[in-house]
Amino acid sequence: IRIWEVWNEPDLTAFSHFGAADYVDLARVAREAVKAVDPSLVLYSAGFAGLSPHPGRRDPDYQYKAMRDGGKYFDVHAYHGHSNFAAYARQIDERLLPLRSKAGVSIPWYANETAEPSNWSSETGQAVTLFKKLLVSWARGSIGYNWYDLRNDGVDPNNAEHNYGMLTQDFYPKPVYATYNMLAGTFREAEFLENAEPERPLQAYWFRSRENGYLLPAWSDESGETLLAIAGDGKFSRIDLFGNQTPQTALDGITAYAVGGLPAALYNSETGTKPEIRGKFLSTDGVFNLFPGELRNLELDLSNPAKSELLFQIKLHLPKGLSGSRTTVEQRVPPAGQCRLVL
Repeated sequence: IRIWEVWNEPDLTAFSHFGAADYVDLARVAREAVKAVDPSLVLYSAGFAGLSPHPGRRDPDYQYKAMRDGGKYFDVHAYHGHSNFAAYARQIDERLLPLRSKAGVSIPWYANETAEPSNWSSETGQAVTLFKKLLVSWARGSIGYNWYDLRNDGVDPNNAEHNYGMLTQDFYPKPVYATYNMLAGTFREAEFLENAEPERPLQAYWFRSRENGYLLPAWSDESGETLLAIAGDGKFSRIDLFGNQTPQTALDGITAYAVGGLPAALYNSETGTKPEIRGKFLSTDGVFNLFPGELRNLELDLSNPAKSELLFQIKLHLPKGLSGSRTTVEQRVPPAGQCRLVL
């Protein structure tokens, strides 16, 4: 056994009866014992139970005190975070990383138990959560990611512990199982490069693949779909949540990457220069209110980053109760040009 994790969630009363000071003393004794056997053995801190409010948390500063006073006894800072992606991302950015800085922790951290049960959203939602949590943890410096857990503990649809698994209780794979396999295969031995920093609500991150190509996983935090213009050499393909690859057509080295609520990854298989985001093919000023009986124009900004003229074919699908004078329109935009279209 080469990795030793010293306790599980001692910051919750359900898992321990001692405070942070006693945990630090336990960590000291554990390190002395383990390293005496073999100095190369690795000690993880306890997998602390997140940083969100919890009825069983005995001390909201437990993790901070334990890592401030006992961080020197560990090789890795272990962290648990069971929640949806939005709550988890806030925990990492607003609590965990500031806590580590304040406590003077320099050892790496590990998202070693974090998931979402399928009964909190849906089975597809569980797969989406895995995709986002794993890659954002990686982008925030985590050295690994463990999903909790492999198999549902039972069949009660209202019990979270019966719905965390990648497999049902009778071993039938759920969508999250396919997404795990896609991530393990596609991102194996990849290198995180940087946050791609598209305009919110989009999120995207650059990775270098093991074949020295480039991966751009991305999604939108809101409904709707955005067409990003991606410039780069070579071939592009879009990889969905379950590993299905769709070749992307390129014109003058520009491909259209549709980014929506379901995450995906754009793969550029060629080596050489990292592709770049050249903005959006189509954008608007945002959502506006429309009152009964009111007429209002919709303004669309069209952008052509290619060296050839592009023909935009736009069709509006209006919800029931709304009508428009122009719901279908074609507009040519010159090379490297822009155009504002009023409907």
